[in-house]
Amino acid sequence: DNLRREAHQRMEAGTTCWLAGQCEQGGPYKHDAEINADVVAAIQADHRLTDTTIWVETLRTYVTLSGCVRNHGQQHALDALVKARPRVKIVWDNTHIGTRPR
Repeated sequence: DNLRREAHQRMEAGTTCWLAGQCEQGGPYKHDAEINADVVAAIQADHRLTDTTIWVETLRTYVTLSGCVRNHGQQHALDALVKARPRVKIVWDNTHIGTRPR
């Protein structure tokens, strides 16, 4: 049932995008690997985030961040950095403050 619902949502999103003339050939998944690599490189290059452990997943230009940061300042810096990356539409920040998830 979950797979059927997910397939329906994908088809509906694709059809809506296509009818509105907002889709490029190859769909929204086409650039996920490039976006993911760009986000990872930006995080690695930012000196404010050197003592963090972050996992990045990109699906349909939506980026999910998981892992641990040391404080709220790092969490906000990470969120702002990723939101500012080209082609990133939405950022879901699932990071935790401290060394262990809640």
